[in-house]
Amino acid sequence: MLCRHFPPSISGGARRPYLFAKTLTKLGCKITVVAPRTGSEDEFDIHGVTHNHPDPATTSKIKPSFIGGIRNWIRKNFLLPDPDVLWAWKVYRQIKKQPMSPPDWIYTSSPPESLLFAGWFLKKYFKCYWVADFRDSWFEEALRIERKRKGIRVYLERQLARYLLGKADATISVTEFIARELSSIQNEKPNKVIGHFSDKISGYRNLNLSEDVCHIVHTGSFSLSDPDRRIEPVIEAFKEANNERLHLHLIGRLSDDEIRQISEYNSSGQIKFLGPVDLQTSRDWQAAADVLLLIAAEGVNAIPGKLAEYQATGKPILLSGGGSWKYDIPGLLATNDLSAAFSALPSNLDFPKLGAAQTAEEASQSLLHFLDECLSEKL
Repeated sequence: MLCRHFPPSISGGARRPYLFAKTLTKLGCKITVVAPRTGSEDEFDIHGVTHNHPDPATTSKIKPSFIGGIRNWIRKNFLLPDPDVLWAWKVYRQIKKQPMSPPDWIYTSSPPESLLFAGWFLKKYFKCYWVADFRDSWFEEALRIERKRKGIRVYLERQLARYLLGKADATISVTEFIARELSSIQNEKPNKVIGHFSDKISGYRNLNLSEDVCHIVHTGSFSLSDPDRRIEPVIEAFKEANNERLHLHLIGRLSDDEIRQISEYNSSGQIKFLGPVDLQTSRDWQAAADVLLLIAAEGVNAIPGKLAEYQATGKPILLSGGGSWKYDIPGLLATNDLSAAFSALPSNLDFPKLGAAQTAEEASQSLLHFLDECLSEKL
């Protein structure tokens, strides 16, 4: 399993491959994970391949030198499909030097899409099969600004995408929307939609939160995960609601500018920023919440990965933003007026009955069945 994002690194993208590795091991698979950092105490092996920037930058205040600015511009615009291609090559070179038995399958988790290079070359090196898992849209709802522009760069990257996907034996996607996009790029490869999923962690730590207020909890990043997912509307809605019965807890990595916005408003102390925490602590906060807050970019087809975690807690979920998918998932209370929703809490909102999240075991069984089907067709 080749994973740019994996615990102990704190990232929303780390959840899916981690739960796959953890659950597939329990189901009898021998898993080897390749990631920037090591430190997991699980039963699978982890090989660390050092990354110069394992975590996203949270500030733009430090201006690079003239030469540094040119270098960054070249990296963003000319390293295809993304600057992490340098790490992908490093993964390939280092794994070739590791004494290990050839795997049956190489699994790549993207973004970044540059890991497809490592998947392809290691497939050839080990003479095995390769499945590419896609958590996000590549082009249609691109998160990288360079992919939103028309021009020769995007044209070349689309050709590269078609070529790389042609080398994979199979692909996985988290939504039908991404599956259709992959099919439009390369329609010859079998694809399986395996949506977001979660495990049910027992033994949540009691955080001893006060019982005289309603605790709203949001875990994860805003603009650092998606430039169109903004914190400003949340802070403004909280300010307009002026509801003394609420505490808003923000747990995750925020940009320096987002932290500044919180501190400028937060004279009452009702918004509490805890910063990035490990996965277990994040789940502790989700379990302690009275209401879980889910923010999505307006109109997008991407379903936030944290939704499955939220569903696993059984707690009410308040959603702002999102695309048409929000009408298909049981239990979401979607609002177009976040300020009014905050004003109505804690007792005047009618939350629908929550739907169950797909479990990690169900998703892993689905993956194994799909890979067996792919092998049967090839044999």
